[in-house]
Amino acid sequence: MGAASLAIGLALKSTLSNVASGGILLTTRPIKEGEFVEVAGQSGTVIEQGLYTTTLQGADGTLTTLPNDLILAAPVHNYSRHGQRRLEIRLVLEHTSDLEAATEVMTSALNADERVLEAPTPSTQTSAATPRGVEIVGRAWVATGDYAQARSDLTRTTIAAFREANIHLSARPSSTRVD
Repeated sequence: MGAASLAIGLALKSTLSNVASGGILLTTRPIKEGEFVEVAGQSGTVIEQGLYTTTLQGADGTLTTLPNDLILAAPVHNYSRHGQRRLEIRLVLEHTSDLEAATEVMTSALNADERVLEAPTPSTQTSAATPRGVEIVGRAWVATGDYAQARSDLTRTTIAAFREANIHLSARPSSTRVD
């Protein structure tokens, strides 16, 4: 009888842990349905929270069901909670590029997009000098729902503005591969 009780207790351990974790998640609300999160190496929009599990829908439409005890134990990156996200546009310019002109062009491209929020102010910095070239990064804040499309559009817009201003992107490969 003791062995049977022990076996049942061990079998229910994870189930009871998930229920307890689910109760904590549902009351403390570190994530809510509709928010885009990354947890335990999985990312997606929370579409369902229950006592045992939480279901995420990935950007490609796949569903991932995570046990609640895993969510409670792992760091949660919530990309939706504050309603805005900072995007970065990173480009590598040729070493001979005019960095002041490149900074002005990128900053103008960021400021021209109506999805970019006025505060915090968009900024552009030279972030690194590498064998490939000089990396320049533009940062701007947008509404969470605009993040992916604004990042894509601003990358294209900035590249086009660089071409128009005769500022060249580095054509060197990012790494050398030896087979």
